[in-house]
Amino acid sequence: MKLVPLETAPEEELDYTPCNPKYALLSIVFDGGLEDNPAILKTYPKNVEWLDYEMEGGGLENLLGCDGKWYDWMLREGIAPGQEFTVFVPMPAYTRDYWGEHDVDYGDAEVIFKQPMSDLVSGCLWFAWFRDIDYAKLAIMEE
Repeated sequence: MKLVPLETAPEEELDYTPCNPKYALLSIVFDGGLEDNPAILKTYPKNVEWLDYEMEGGGLENLLGCDGKWYDWMLREGIAPGQEFTVFVPMPAYTRDYWGEHDVDYGDAEVIFKQPMSDLVSGCLWFAWFRDIDYAKLAIMEE
C-alpha cells in the first residue's frame, strides 16, 4: 500500500483502463418474458470501449444478429431460458460513404459455450417458459 498525502491525492482514481480489443466474450443468461432482454453476466476483457458504445446505441440485438424476438434466436441456437451461454462478438466495422454518412457492419457473433443441460431439462424449461407467457401476447408478437 502506498501512502499519499491528502492534499495531493486525486479526487477519483480509475480502477480500470478502457481497452479496445478486436473481440469480446459475453456471458449471458435469458430468464425473462417477451418484453425482456437477456442479462449480461460478465464480459471479457472488461471495459471494452466499442462494446459499451454499441450497447448504448444499438443494443445486444444488433451485436448478436437477433431481430428482436429472443425466443426465436434462442431456439435456433439451442439455448433454453435460464441457461447461461457465452458468445464471441467481433468488433463492428465502422465505415463512412461518399456523402459522409456513417454505417456499422456487425460481424458474425458465435455462441461458443452453453451451460451443460440435458434435452429433457431444456424441454421442461421451454415448456415452463411458454406456459407462463400470455398466448395472446405471443400471437401479437408474431404479426
